[in-house]
Amino acid sequence: MAPPQRVPSSPPSSAELRSLVLDYLCHSGYVNTARALARGCSPRLDADGDEIMSATLDSAPLPEDALQEARKREEIRRHLLLGEVDAATDLLAREFPSVLSGEGEAPAPASSRSTYVPRTSVDPAHLVLNLRIQAFIEACRTRPPPGSPDAEATASDAPQPTPRLSEEELIAKGTKLYALAKRLPNARDRRTYEEELGHVSALLLYRPPEDERSLAKYMSQARRAAVAEQINSAILYRMGRPVISRLEYYTRYTSTIWSFMHDLRIKAKPGAPVPPTKAADGGAPQQGKATVPEEQPVPQFSIQDFLDARS
Repeated sequence: MAPPQRVPSSPPSSAELRSLVLDYLCHSGYVNTARALARGCSPRLDADGDEIMSATLDSAPLPEDALQEARKREEIRRHLLLGEVDAATDLLAREFPSVLSGEGEAPAPASSRSTYVPRTSVDPAHLVLNLRIQAFIEACRTRPPPGSPDAEATASDAPQPTPRLSEEELIAKGTKLYALAKRLPNARDRRTYEEELGHVSALLLYRPPEDERSLAKYMSQARRAAVAEQINSAILYRMGRPVISRLEYYTRYTSTIWSFMHDLRIKAKPGAPVPPTKAADGGAPQQGKATVPEEQPVPQFSIQDFLDARS
């Protein structure tokens, strides 16, 4: 019996690519951009079955409940990126109360992508502590971090290098954080957070704390973004949504497959596509058919090289 013929995979259609982008935009909370894309790129077919692009067509229907949820997540993210932790916490407690309370079980996964767990904790006790720690950091801050949305707005104001609260108030907030950490039921979690609070409390020793290099990671915009990403993932988890977008899912899948092939020293078939590799002269990576010698496995996959080769 002859082996079954493998059907060659076809490239994704423009509709499939649009769906992929729309999923990413909604997942990340970019609702207005998602609406604009759906409205401006709705497809129609001509008499020959070819797709025609028209900016005047009505948008393909996007689930309104998902859009409204994404808009709320976007607002929470915006507050956190601006350092407005209390506003973000209030909105989170009002719109997604189970995230911080933990009441009720998370809905059953809607798809196989939901089997991916968030990279960060969704434990309500951890989320509350992380938000309170970030609020303490923001209270110690004397100026917006570089690259933040609020940095340009205050660039011309020349603010005084003083925190928002008095030293006594900051010490009181720090004491409450330690008390909150001691209430964690898991001993390992308590040790982790107490160690973290030891570093964060050092913000009280420097004026302004932004100028102390050892504390730079706590005062950076990246710290705000990390908290925002954790909260966004926790919301998706509690709402039963996939915790990663389809784009991230496909990226993970592709990276894993190529990495296994490389580690297992599997050789690519003649003419088969392989991951791009850097040019011998150090130039931009080249994307194309297999060019590796027969005795060598397929190259290691690098997402950065892949993006550079496509640019």
